[in-house]
Amino acid sequence: MEVRFIDLFAGIGGTRLGFEQACKAAGHKPKCVFTSEIKPFAIEIYKHNFSEKKVTGDITAVDARDIPDFDFLLAGFPCQAFSAAGSRRGFMDTRGTLFFDIERILKAKKPKGFLTRKRRRFGESRQGRQIKTLWSDDGDHSGLPESTGLQCHMESFGCRRFWRSSK
Repeated sequence: MEVRFIDLFAGIGGTRLGFEQACKAAGHKPKCVFTSEIKPFAIEIYKHNFSEKKVTGDITAVDARDIPDFDFLLAGFPCQAFSAAGSRRGFMDTRGTLFFDIERILKAKKPKGFLTRKRRRFGESRQGRQIKTLWSDDGDHSGLPESTGLQCHMESFGCRRFWRSSK
């Protein structure tokens, strides 16, 4: 079975690589139908890694109707706004609001599922208020499960869980 997916905030393709490997291990044929990344150096490496011909830039300028239909959305949304390196400005930093573009696309396209990557301790930032804004109804925003109609499950996977020594 073919699994069509899009890769947002793709970086150099780490999330895509893992997703494709998991699909193949499950007997599915993964097919990337749309990629978005804004950093030129990352785009260059991504194109080399995956032989991509087209990588779209700024996702905020893309109308969801212009994105091909897909089964799964992958997104490594920018974490700088929530990290010490980004002064932990969260939603006050433009990069922190890019999550809402993920939500916009999910609402418009209604895929079977999505996978996002988050930074370590994301749920701890600002006493957990930021993660609650994204995942639950807070009055101003209905939260991802409610607004998209998708069942959502959040789990944290540490790298050590998957580490295999070469010795």
